[in-house]
Amino acid sequence: MKEDFLHMVWLHRWMDVATLTTTEGVPVELIHTGKHNHSSGPDFLEARLKIGTTKWVGQVEIHWRSSDWYAHGHQGDPAYENVILHVVYEHDRPVYNQHGEELPTLELKGRIQKRLHQRYEQLYTGSSRLPCSNFIAQVEPIKINAWLDRMLAERWEQKTASIRTSHRAGTSDWIEVFYQLLARYIGTQYNRAPMEELARLVPMKRLTRFASSLDRAALLLGVGGFLDQQIAFDSSETYRVELMERYAFLRLKYSDLGCLEQNWMTGRVRPTNHPARRVAQLAAVSVLLPDLYQKIIQGDLPDWSALELDMDPFWVRHYSLQTSSKWPLKTNFSATMTDLLNINLTAPLLFFYAQESGNERLKERAISSMHAIVPEENETTRYFSEHGVHCTSAAHSQALLQLRTNYCNHKKCVLCNIGRTIIAKA
Repeated sequence: MKEDFLHMVWLHRWMDVATLTTTEGVPVELIHTGKHNHSSGPDFLEARLKIGTTKWVGQVEIHWRSSDWYAHGHQGDPAYENVILHVVYEHDRPVYNQHGEELPTLELKGRIQKRLHQRYEQLYTGSSRLPCSNFIAQVEPIKINAWLDRMLAERWEQKTASIRTSHRAGTSDWIEVFYQLLARYIGTQYNRAPMEELARLVPMKRLTRFASSLDRAALLLGVGGFLDQQIAFDSSETYRVELMERYAFLRLKYSDLGCLEQNWMTGRVRPTNHPARRVAQLAAVSVLLPDLYQKIIQGDLPDWSALELDMDPFWVRHYSLQTSSKWPLKTNFSATMTDLLNINLTAPLLFFYAQESGNERLKERAISSMHAIVPEENETTRYFSEHGVHCTSAAHSQALLQLRTNYCNHKKCVLCNIGRTIIAKA
């Protein structure tokens, strides 16, 4: 049994609260469980109890065994000075506070309803990718949807925290943040890290010095390592020769240009997602970012697939600087990439901007935009769908990703409203 289950037992009173006593036989009246503390310090804050004839207000600490108080070093921690009750599953030794007074202890062993514990064990020990797969059909859709709303909010809290870090730590320039995040997401999952690093090495403020798309492409491709002199180019391909010549000139002009040290992944990447091609797209779209940003903060999510990117005709015939295509290729973003960028970049950026500016209308616009985007199709959404939880929008698919990644995969069922509902229904 995990302590998180004991937390839920205390929080939801999954025990016979009418007969509670300390290990010394003193009656305990549970007036208020306190606020569940997810940070450091005691597990529940500002609990209200009546122990014997005395009313207490203070902290409650919960452990598997009483001796865990010492194993966790609480005896010397001033944060635990105001603990008024020690709640344990098994009492194996007396515990004393910093003043040498024995802490009142409530032992839960034998007090927890067996059916609740059995259902918890079924969830915790199950081998399924979705611990509650055998029970989730019992949960009312309204409760599932309410929890998915919370999961979307939690996911956006994480995304906006990342945007906030970029905005405040790296630069206060919104366009720069926009550019860095765009580089991250067009890199897709395989080349996200090197794309982020490339955007750091060649910031937007440097790219804006060049009106020519050739210069911008040469700078990004060169710093990214795609124009290494050791690579043999066919001199008949004038575009590649021009890129190398322009980059050689820029290296002489700007002695502070860095060089990407991270490796690009190409083996498992679709040809249209080849990193050189994505870097060339980043160079082309960088010209449009100021105008795009102005539209976004007015509440308009761009149709990335409709953007006219100023890319050399070379990219119509090539996946990379070395690999040609038998068929003509589109140089603009695909509809799939459009949805990905709006889900992961545009809507969260709009939401963060709305937070920073205090604009509630834009917040609502950011949220409603997620409900207007088609849901993503991936392993997570398919698996939930098999068990009756269907996606109707990108808001739902993002929520399910958050749920599976942060709860299901770690079997944090007692921290999930769906899991708690299943346990309580046992």
